[in-house]
Amino acid sequence: MKKTDFYHVPKSVDAYPIDCNHFHIRLKSNRGVAKEITLLWGDGFEFKLVDGDHLWQHHLIPMTLEHQSTDFDYWSVLITPKFKRIKYGFIIDNTYLLGNRDLLDYQVIPKITYQNQEILYRLFNFPWMNEADILEVPSWVPQTIWYQIFPDSFRKYKHDFEWDLSTENERPMNQPIFHGGNILGIIEKLDYLHDLGVNGLYFTPLFKSESQHKYDTIDYFEIDPAFGTKDDLKLLVKKAHELGIKIMLDAVFNHTSYYHPFFQDIVKHGKASKYYGYYKFFQDPPINFEVDEFQKPKNGRQIYEKIHTDGPYLSFHAFAFGYGMPKTDFDHHEMREYLLRVGEYWIREFDIDGWRLDVANEVSHDFWRTFRKRCKAVKNDVFILGENWYDSEPWLRGDQFDGGMNFDLMFSVWSFFSKKAPIKYVASDLIDQYLDYISRYPNTVLPSMFNMLDCHDTERMLSLSNHQIPLFKLAFAFLFSIVGSPVIYYGDEIGIPGDGLRGNREPMIWNPKDQNHELLKFFKRLISLRKTIPAMRQLSIKWLESPDPMTLFFKKENLYFIFNNAETELNITLPEVVNYDLFEDKSLGQSTNQLTLKSYEFRIVK
Repeated sequence: MKKTDFYHVPKSVDAYPIDCNHFHIRLKSNRGVAKEITLLWGDGFEFKLVDGDHLWQHHLIPMTLEHQSTDFDYWSVLITPKFKRIKYGFIIDNTYLLGNRDLLDYQVIPKITYQNQEILYRLFNFPWMNEADILEVPSWVPQTIWYQIFPDSFRKYKHDFEWDLSTENERPMNQPIFHGGNILGIIEKLDYLHDLGVNGLYFTPLFKSESQHKYDTIDYFEIDPAFGTKDDLKLLVKKAHELGIKIMLDAVFNHTSYYHPFFQDIVKHGKASKYYGYYKFFQDPPINFEVDEFQKPKNGRQIYEKIHTDGPYLSFHAFAFGYGMPKTDFDHHEMREYLLRVGEYWIREFDIDGWRLDVANEVSHDFWRTFRKRCKAVKNDVFILGENWYDSEPWLRGDQFDGGMNFDLMFSVWSFFSKKAPIKYVASDLIDQYLDYISRYPNTVLPSMFNMLDCHDTERMLSLSNHQIPLFKLAFAFLFSIVGSPVIYYGDEIGIPGDGLRGNREPMIWNPKDQNHELLKFFKRLISLRKTIPAMRQLSIKWLESPDPMTLFFKKENLYFIFNNAETELNITLPEVVNYDLFEDKSLGQSTNQLTLKSYEFRIVK
């Protein structure tokens, strides 16, 4: 046994306050290296006179082996430090004491006294449980089932079935047509969404922009005329709230549009523009391509080709080298203040419930800390969600975001359930990735993670499932059975067939004869269970051994979850008898511990 068999970092996801009274401690060890681990802890300043010695007062509490992956054991314990500060170490098999510097022989450690405090400095330390550092997620978020809407493609006002798709397949890639969806059209379908059961709506950007996707903002204080008016948005929020539905808007602060007035002034006046400092330039002239009399690039295609043949060509930093999306400078006071006012404005004036923040990981932590304070001052329970395709933990420490878009989890789920994933998982691979994922975040933030299987930037899950409805349902049933807020991308519930990255923003299908009603019924039942069965939302999972490498098998409270991702029938033996199928809402006929599942079938039984 050696110190490197164990992994623990104080003041991190391994050691953090859950609230003002409770403190959570984790330890990861190489699998099987320890049979039992006990936490030794106390206040570093608490000594008591005993037989002439001032002895350090400490406690011993067994840690729970919560999970085992292929390579690691995950241990945890919850304690209640009376004096808000903690010195602690880990007793391994009653033989060793793991501290922050050494793996010590526990049997020969002297009594820790006031005169002999050197051992205390070899323990881990959490100096103080500051209330301001504790992450407080809005209480409504863990109960939310989100529905993501791409506004241009969702619903035209007073147009039930008509979408003009005549040129859909004629356009070049990345040259979308506009479908004409708008806010009034969304309002018309609020009853549909309420009947589906979702209670949170996330809209990709609604602000003024020349593109279909609107991720290049021209005016942050105006609704794009194609979508409607500010009054339309106010009506949408009001009617949604009456139905118990929260509203989250999308903000793009990392970059603006090339056609934003600030940047257009730079195009016209160069370095003499008063807005020059609002953006990030790294060479002169600030605009190194020809523009016409309207300040538009004379040949946008040529710019694109030059960037991707000769290497970075622009004089300014831009998102993904796109000249249409110049990066903002968050160190510039006026630009910073301008964007902070945007965050406050839509909360204060329109009573929105959340912000989804685009390309959040390219923006400074300092800006997001200020953004959180300013937005929470307007509405304390506003939800702040960051887009990050990788590990979001540095933004989820209580001072920036309340949750992250969970691409980390999505890619792992794809590798197990998708037919197109380049890396194929068996069940143990997905479990290992899942355990690694939940160990990298505080338990307090996991319920508010934004768990999706597809979105406007990815291929649709139905396409990834090769249009095999049972497999598609299997993946969503798993998503709705784990901790975090599940997300449905518009149209997934009725089987929009869109293939590839071209098809991921196809218009919503409103003609009943073209909708998959069996799939719609499936989603309604799944949402109902998620809302009414607390175990569906819980973090705690007991993973069980399955007879097939393509089957996920676990228990939560008194419920057994089985997901047969194999192409063959599965016979499985449960550890105890069950008599009720929760998803089908019917008795099994008799108590049994034997179940048979078809290929791509799932069961939730108790």
